[in-house]
Parts: sequence; structure tokens; C-alpha cells
Amino acid sequence: MPDEFTINLGSSSHDFYFMHFGDPKFIKSPNFKLQDNLLDDEEDIKFIVTDDNGITYRFIEGIQIYPLMQSTLAYPACIQYYISTIEYPNGDTVTFEYLPEKDSRIYQSFSSKIKQRVDYPNNYITENNNVNISENRTLISTITTPNEKIEFQYSVVNQHQLSQVNIRDNQNSLIKQFQFTYDTYYDGRTRLKSINSTNGTESLLVNAFDYNTSLDNETPDINSQDFFGYYNTNTQNHLFPITPSGMTLADREPYLITAVSGILKKITYANGGYVEIGYELNDDVINSHYY
Repeated sequence: MPDEFTINLGSSSHDFYFMHFGDPKFIKSPNFKLQDNLLDDEEDIKFIVTDDNGITYRFIEGIQIYPLMQSTLAYPACIQYYISTIEYPNGDTVTFEYLPEKDSRIYQSFSSKIKQRVDYPNNYITENNNVNISENRTLISTITTPNEKIEFQYSVVNQHQLSQVNIRDNQNSLIKQFQFTYDTYYDGRTRLKSINSTNGTESLLVNAFDYNTSLDNETPDINSQDFFGYYNTNTQNHLFPITPSGMTLADREPYLITAVSGILKKITYANGGYVEIGYELNDDVINSHYY
């Protein structure tokens, strides 16, 4: 089966794949021209797309996620390509620049599943799989248009956390600046707390964000989740609500008090107005049981 690619251009998305002789074919055949340099190691631009308005988009290779050690299961590699330039028929160009990869994150995931044998439906076996996955991140650095330049700056402590955005005119004078602040909860995760805008010497709060902090000191286990993936109080070391005899069933019931843990509950605006967000549990029927 051929690899499928997706190109996202503004509000539109288009899928294509490569035919036997390497020719790209769009699944829904838009009137686009597409050139690829995937096999040319000397060429930085990997895809060139020209849409039906004559706008040309050039893409470079970006994020790569791939297994370092495979288990008995097959895990696909994933590669993303980032926009490098947008060229308009009138000669205007928008250029995108990225920071060098600061680090490679290694994830180790553990999964277990219960398989049912075909020859004896009431017999189950358990399989454990350990997989190491490497992820190289690429971060946007600048976006340059004919009239302005947008600069993105990141935290020194958390290299992938956006801390500031500067907007400059074509004479490199600062027009506006945005600062982002965060807080940290149970396992070092961060969440956006506020956005401040600076125009000259004036600082203006754009947005402030409040979250449900009732369980911030908890350390949820990966198996503590309900049928919808929200945090619950399951204490078993598996997620199976139906298991072979002799095993304790996992609690996959949704509970509102835990499901809203860490969730956004209020947004405050610069003029003092605010929006409060309320939540309720999902409704579903699974095996004649109402959730």
C-alpha cells in the first residue's frame, strides 16, 4: 500500500500518493502542480506545490518520528514537511525560518493487550510490548513578509515553550510584542496562564486563563482513565473492563470531579470581561450500560 501524504494550505487540505513510477497523484485531483525532490539528498526543498491561483509553496523536511526498537507489532515512521516559502504571482514572497533542532526526545511506551485465540474463544493471552520512539522537533523562528517580520522566542528552561512573539516593520522597528506565561502542575507539565501585549511602554493584558486545580497534586497513572480517555480513579494496572476470570475488572466509569482535572475553566479579557466554562459528562451506551 503506498504512503499517503497530506498538504495543508490555509483552510484547504489535499491528499496524494506516489504511483508505481514515482509520479504523484492527488486523491481528489485539484488543479495543482506538484514537484518532489524526496530522493535528492542535496536538495533542501522536498516538495513544490503550485495551486490554481498561481501561488507556489515550497516545503522542507521537518519533524521525524520513528521507532528505535520495534516489538512484535509494526510501528510506522512519520515525517512532516514544513513550509519554507510562499511565492505570489505579483512577486511577493513570505519566508519561514526554523530553529536548529535543540534536542531529540526519546519516548518509551509500554502497552499490554489481551488477544483472543481463534481456536478457543474463551482463552486469552496477554502480550506486553516495549517501544522506544525518537522525536526530533523543529520550531518556527521567523515569518517574513514584504511589510513585516514576526519573531518567535522560546523558554531557556523549556526549549519548546513559546515565551515571546515580536512583530517588526520592514525597517526592523518593533511594532508590538506578546509575552506568554505558564504554570506547572503535577509532573512538570505546563499550561498557558496569560498573554500580555506590549506596545511601546504600555503593557496590556490580552487574556488570562484559569484552570481547575483541584487535583494538581495528584499523579495520575496511565491506566486511570475512563472510556473517553479522561482521568478517573481506576486503580488496576490495565484498562480492560472485560477480562478473563481471576482478573479484577478495570474501572472505566467517568467521574466529573476527576474528568475536569486541569481543564480550562475561565478566560479573562483585557477590558475586565470574562468567560466561564462549565462542563458535563458525555453520554454513551456501551454493552447496554449507560455512561
